[in-house]
Amino acid sequence: MTQTRITTIDGSAAVLLSPEIMEQMGVRIGDEVDVAVADNTLVVRRIDEETKPERTLEEIIDGIFDRRADAYRRLAEGAE
Repeated sequence: MTQTRITTIDGSAAVLLSPEIMEQMGVRIGDEVDVAVADNTLVVRRIDEETKPERTLEEIIDGIFDRRADAYRRLAEGAE
């Protein structure tokens, strides 16, 4: 087990990971990780592409509205 300190970066709390820990986890700078707390233990897990959640419902709906914005606008104008 490796000990480290909680520090601050731009006003946020941060736990710095050594290159060795990152290599053991199979993560690189910029990768997304899943962070949770279980029994007072901080758990950081690599997010694999195959287990990465799909887009949220909100993201899907926003995309539909963006693609069909002109059609919705014309429908609204026709109702006046």
